Amino acid sequence: MNKNIKTEFKIDKFVDYAGVEREFILAAVSVPLPRQAFVYIPNPNSYDNMFYLEDLATPLEKYLFIGMSIRNPEDKYDEEIGKRIAVGKALKGKGKQIYASHAGLINTKMVQALLEQEAEYFKRDPQSYIAGYRNAEKRWKEKQKLASSQGV
Repeated sequence: MNKNIKTEFKIDKFVDYAGVEREFILAAVSVPLPRQAFVYIPNPNSYDNMFYLEDLATPLEKYLFIGMSIRNPEDKYDEEIGKRIAVGKALKGKGKQIYASHAGLINTKMVQALLEQEAEYFKRDPQSYIAGYRNAEKRWKEKQKLASSQGV
Protein backbone atom coordinates (compact mmCIF):
# COMPACT_ATOMS: atom_id res chain seq x y z
CA MET A 1 0.00 0.00 0.00
CA ASN A 2 1.12 3.57 -0.67
CA LYS A 3 3.25 4.88 2.22
CA ASN A 4 1.14 8.06 2.31
CA ILE A 5 -1.99 6.02 3.00
CA LYS A 6 -2.43 5.54 6.73
CA THR A 7 -4.83 3.28 8.60
CA GLU A 8 -6.07 3.48 12.19
CA PHE A 9 -8.32 0.95 13.93
CA LYS A 10 -10.76 0.95 16.82
CA ILE A 11 -11.60 -2.50 18.18
CA ASP A 12 -14.55 -2.74 20.53
CA LYS A 13 -17.62 -4.80 21.49
CA PHE A 14 -21.34 -4.21 21.70
CA VAL A 15 -24.23 -6.21 23.08
CA ASP A 16 -26.88 -6.94 20.47
CA TYR A 17 -30.64 -7.18 20.97
CA ALA A 18 -30.34 -10.86 21.93
CA GLY A 19 -27.84 -10.07 24.68
CA VAL A 20 -24.91 -11.48 22.69
CA GLU A 21 -21.61 -9.63 23.02
CA ARG A 22 -20.10 -9.12 19.56
CA GLU A 23 -16.80 -7.64 18.47
CA PHE A 24 -16.54 -4.94 15.83
CA ILE A 25 -13.65 -3.20 14.15
CA LEU A 26 -13.69 0.30 12.73
CA ALA A 27 -11.02 1.19 10.19
CA ALA A 28 -10.15 4.72 9.14
CA VAL A 29 -8.04 4.98 6.00
CA SER A 30 -6.60 8.38 5.10
CA VAL A 31 -5.74 8.83 1.45
CA PRO A 32 -4.10 11.91 -0.06
CA LEU A 33 -5.66 13.00 -3.32
CA PRO A 34 -3.45 12.21 -6.31
CA ARG A 35 -4.53 15.36 -8.14
CA GLN A 36 -6.25 18.56 -7.25
CA ALA A 37 -9.98 18.25 -6.63
CA PHE A 38 -12.50 20.87 -5.60
CA VAL A 39 -15.83 21.04 -3.87
CA TYR A 40 -18.14 23.85 -4.91
CA ILE A 41 -20.21 25.58 -2.28
CA PRO A 42 -23.92 25.99 -3.14
CA ASN A 43 -25.12 29.58 -3.38
CA PRO A 44 -27.25 30.18 -0.28
CA ASN A 45 -29.10 32.95 -2.12
CA SER A 46 -30.49 30.66 -4.82
CA TYR A 47 -33.97 29.34 -4.05
CA ASP A 48 -32.94 25.70 -4.32
CA ASN A 49 -29.16 25.86 -3.74
CA MET A 50 -28.65 24.52 -7.26
CA PHE A 51 -26.33 27.31 -8.33
CA TYR A 52 -22.76 27.16 -7.15
CA LEU A 53 -20.38 29.96 -6.37
CA GLU A 54 -17.31 29.43 -8.54
CA ASP A 55 -15.26 31.77 -6.36
CA LEU A 56 -16.01 29.59 -3.30
CA ALA A 57 -14.47 26.46 -4.77
CA THR A 58 -12.59 24.74 -1.96
CA PRO A 59 -9.62 22.56 -2.85
CA LEU A 60 -9.55 19.06 -1.36
CA GLU A 61 -6.29 17.45 -0.29
CA LYS A 62 -7.22 14.29 1.61
CA TYR A 63 -10.00 11.71 2.00
CA LEU A 64 -10.79 9.78 5.13
CA PHE A 65 -12.70 6.56 4.53
CA ILE A 66 -14.33 4.72 7.44
CA GLY A 67 -15.40 1.08 7.27
CA MET A 68 -16.59 -1.43 9.82
CA SER A 69 -16.61 -5.18 10.27
CA ILE A 70 -18.95 -6.77 12.78
CA ARG A 71 -18.65 -10.33 13.99
CA ASN A 72 -21.65 -12.44 13.12
CA PRO A 73 -22.83 -14.26 16.28
CA GLU A 74 -22.17 -17.64 14.65
CA ASP A 75 -18.61 -16.79 13.55
CA LYS A 76 -15.36 -17.21 15.46
CA TYR A 77 -13.65 -13.87 16.12
CA ASP A 78 -10.53 -13.26 14.03
CA GLU A 79 -9.03 -9.79 14.44
CA GLU A 80 -6.89 -9.87 11.28
CA ILE A 81 -9.80 -10.93 9.08
CA GLY A 82 -11.96 -8.28 10.75
CA LYS A 83 -9.37 -5.60 10.01
CA ARG A 84 -9.12 -6.64 6.36
CA ILE A 85 -12.90 -6.56 5.99
CA ALA A 86 -13.17 -3.14 7.66
CA VAL A 87 -10.42 -1.66 5.43
CA GLY A 88 -12.00 -3.24 2.35
CA LYS A 89 -15.39 -1.72 3.16
CA ALA A 90 -13.78 1.66 3.80
CA LEU A 91 -11.94 1.70 0.48
CA LYS A 92 -15.02 0.50 -1.42
CA GLY A 93 -17.03 3.43 -0.03
CA LYS A 94 -19.26 1.13 2.04
CA GLY A 95 -19.01 3.29 5.10
CA LYS A 96 -18.60 6.97 5.75
CA GLN A 97 -16.23 9.51 4.27
CA ILE A 98 -14.75 12.87 5.18
CA TYR A 99 -12.97 15.14 2.76
CA ALA A 100 -10.49 17.75 4.00
CA SER A 101 -9.29 20.95 2.41
CA HIS A 102 -5.97 20.63 4.24
CA ALA A 103 -4.17 17.30 4.63
CA GLY A 104 -3.06 18.17 8.18
CA LEU A 105 -6.66 18.23 9.40
CA ILE A 106 -6.82 14.46 9.09
CA ASN A 107 -4.20 13.43 11.63
CA THR A 108 -3.83 10.58 14.11
CA LYS A 109 -5.37 12.44 17.03
CA MET A 110 -8.42 13.56 15.03
CA VAL A 111 -8.92 10.13 13.48
CA GLN A 112 -8.71 8.36 16.86
CA ALA A 113 -11.29 10.77 18.32
CA LEU A 114 -13.57 10.21 15.33
CA LEU A 115 -13.26 6.42 15.63
CA GLU A 116 -14.09 6.65 19.34
CA GLN A 117 -17.16 8.75 18.54
CA GLU A 118 -18.27 6.36 15.77
CA ALA A 119 -17.87 3.36 18.11
CA GLU A 120 -20.05 5.01 20.76
CA TYR A 121 -22.64 5.98 18.14
CA PHE A 122 -22.71 2.43 16.75
CA LYS A 123 -23.24 0.95 20.22
CA ARG A 124 -26.27 3.23 20.66
CA ASP A 125 -27.58 2.60 17.12
CA PRO A 126 -26.34 -0.63 15.49
CA GLN A 127 -28.71 0.05 12.58
CA SER A 128 -26.27 2.79 11.53
CA TYR A 129 -23.92 0.07 10.19
CA ILE A 130 -26.02 -3.13 10.18
CA ALA A 131 -28.69 -3.10 7.49
CA GLY A 132 -31.94 -4.62 8.71
CA TYR A 133 -30.88 -4.60 12.38
CA ARG A 134 -34.14 -3.09 13.64
CA ASN A 135 -36.24 -5.58 11.66
CA ALA A 136 -34.18 -8.49 13.00
CA GLU A 137 -34.57 -7.10 16.54
CA LYS A 138 -38.31 -6.77 16.10
CA ARG A 139 -38.63 -10.35 14.80
CA TRP A 140 -36.48 -11.65 17.69
CA LYS A 141 -38.61 -9.82 20.29
CA GLU A 142 -41.83 -11.14 18.72
CA LYS A 143 -40.39 -14.65 18.81
CA GLN A 144 -39.43 -14.22 22.50
CA LYS A 145 -42.87 -12.88 23.33
CA LEU A 146 -44.55 -15.78 21.55
CA ALA A 147 -42.32 -18.33 23.29
CA SER A 148 -43.04 -16.82 26.73
CA SER A 149 -46.80 -16.73 26.09
CA GLN A 150 -46.66 -20.44 25.18
CA GLY A 151 -44.73 -21.21 28.34
CA VAL A 152 -41.56 -22.28 26.54
